[in-house]
Amino acid sequence: MNMIKSLHIVASKTEAEQIKQLQDDLAHADIQIIKVDSIHQVEDNQLCCLLVSDNFLKSSSCLDQLYTKLRSRRAKDTIVIKLADVNYQRTGDVIKYMGFWSDELFQILKQRRDASDDKKADIEKKEQQIKIINKEIKDVLGSLSRQPTFEFQSLRPTKYASLLQHLDFSPLMRDAFEQKLSPKNETELLDLAVPAVALQAIPGIALLDQKRKEEQNRTTELEIEAVDQNTQHEQKEKPQIEEVAIKQKHFSKEDVHLFLQQENYVDANTGFKQLIEENPNDIQTRREYASMLYHKLEQIPAAKDQYNSILEINPRHTDTHVDLGTLLVRHDQSKLDLAADHFNSAVELDPSHIDAHFELAMLQKEHFRNSNKASELFESVIQLDPTHAYALYELAGLYKDAGKSKQAAAVYNRAAQLNPMFRSATNDAIYQVAENKSKQAKPQEATKKANKMKTKKSEKTKKSKKNKTSQKGCVLITGATAGIGEAAAYKFASEGYDCILNGRREKRLKKLAKKLTKKYKTNNYILAGDVRDDLSEQISELPKVDILVNNAGLAQGLDPLQSGQLKDWDTMLDTNVKGLLRITRAVVPAMIEHGSGMIINVGSVAGHHVYPGGGVYCASKHAVRALTAGMRMDFFKHGIRVGMVSPGHVTTEFASVRYQGDQDKVEHLYRGFEPLHAADIAESIYFVACQPKHVNIQDIIVWPSAQAGPGLLDRKE
Repeated sequence: MNMIKSLHIVASKTEAEQIKQLQDDLAHADIQIIKVDSIHQVEDNQLCCLLVSDNFLKSSSCLDQLYTKLRSRRAKDTIVIKLADVNYQRTGDVIKYMGFWSDELFQILKQRRDASDDKKADIEKKEQQIKIINKEIKDVLGSLSRQPTFEFQSLRPTKYASLLQHLDFSPLMRDAFEQKLSPKNETELLDLAVPAVALQAIPGIALLDQKRKEEQNRTTELEIEAVDQNTQHEQKEKPQIEEVAIKQKHFSKEDVHLFLQQENYVDANTGFKQLIEENPNDIQTRREYASMLYHKLEQIPAAKDQYNSILEINPRHTDTHVDLGTLLVRHDQSKLDLAADHFNSAVELDPSHIDAHFELAMLQKEHFRNSNKASELFESVIQLDPTHAYALYELAGLYKDAGKSKQAAAVYNRAAQLNPMFRSATNDAIYQVAENKSKQAKPQEATKKANKMKTKKSEKTKKSKKNKTSQKGCVLITGATAGIGEAAAYKFASEGYDCILNGRREKRLKKLAKKLTKKYKTNNYILAGDVRDDLSEQISELPKVDILVNNAGLAQGLDPLQSGQLKDWDTMLDTNVKGLLRITRAVVPAMIEHGSGMIINVGSVAGHHVYPGGGVYCASKHAVRALTAGMRMDFFKHGIRVGMVSPGHVTTEFASVRYQGDQDKVEHLYRGFEPLHAADIAESIYFVACQPKHVNIQDIIVWPSAQAGPGLLDRKE
């Protein structure tokens, strides 16, 4: 077998020290390291190594058309050596790099706009490069995850064993290389090696020579043999001395978990082996061990063995089918059919397993090139979890390729709303979202917002000129299209306040603003949009907010947790908690700048009590209660007061939304007693707002007279 003579390395310019180490170490194996700036400088039949670091993934030269090149090269001709400062397999890491390149694109577009004519050509060339990276970065990270990967920090401690094995070095060549690489790093190697299981005690130990014995498809174990170099010839004539086994400490599960937390994988490895030997059928321990072997030690064959052992114990273990299928996709391109079998088994065993559907869909899309099957599977993922942004984004691309432009635009918009990192000028152009008129597209698109705000800004300017000194201040009310929000708008307007009216139903807002202006001669502004979206830009163009009423909120369903709908949970938490946070974050900086302001959160008695079937809604309102207290701690030094009003049963559209329009259930809820009315809560909100500046009411709990607690109602029937 011929030894490979050269290894082309693509790396960031900041990784000179790591490249020097590779050059020095691999020179012992007669491997020449050739540093190149881009994978395009490497011929398709030449071996290429990507030295992937955080800087690599932020370098335009390293990433330039990398995805296209990786797809055209044979899988065995490209390897990845990954530095410790980078991870790109978790969703959060992927989002981080998508966000970075989205920001880079924004900056280059800004540079082009401000550049002189003689520099625009160069900037436009760079812009095209970054646009491609911005579009492909997610696919690049996925491709890197599937390349044969080696951890840089583990190469030297293991004498490059896994790398040399991958490069098809014969055992003799590997042994020769190990001899050349030793002994200057011997102490380091012993510190990081898997602990020894036996020791040959020979008098006069002067040097410990570590030698690894590989077992077929089993975890590598090391044996340390002591040799006195000064008496080697004498030792041949002496009788052999008996081996003395090292008595190892027994580790419990708690010990092993502690080792994992401390990243002490040497002792964790020993502990896992002990636990599995004691109880070979302990599936949970085997899964934890396989996960460590795979994700922490990069020992792929050993991890594969553990996963296969689990399936021998229980062939119906769904999660292990998914784990093993994922491992095969990432590290064994020759076993993609087997990976698909594992994902199919997982789907058959558990039709609601989202990860199994998604991984199988990605396999059909990227490797089997079956767009129809991939689309069906992504659609299944979305049926199981309508908030799965990645499935939506992948499906949008498949719809676009299939010529379904309107569907593609709608699905892309939904993905971008759930995960703003998918939103980019390039993607907007691809899906033509600015021109798309589909009913599925929400009115909060950026271009539409901008046009609306231009009109509103001019209207605001005209109105503010008419009445500069006649107003007490300006109050922003979220969820003002109905119920408590609408009642609060009437109350504040009647007291001479200008109102900024927020809600999703723009027609209702316009109608309400017109009524308030006509009746109370106040200035009223429209802030159309869902509080789950980023409305900060529109808010910045409206008058300064003196009072913020965080009223927007809802409840959906009364199912117990074990049968609750994920989409209902997401809607409640995103609206009641995150929506409140988004609006507050957009308004507070101006209040701090002026040293005054008032925030009133509309909570609920559900923030003080819990009732059956309302766990998630109650959790959201408990969060509002906690945030109210937290806001007071954060803002009181800036002259900003924070309060809350917590109503019991109120007759609004709230119940209709919870019961999805089932009027029989709504009528049953309010039957036999008089609940609170929206105007009652509006009065309480105004009462909190109009206290003297030295008074801060943190919470008012308002019950109907006929209600003494959740479910405690005096119905007169």
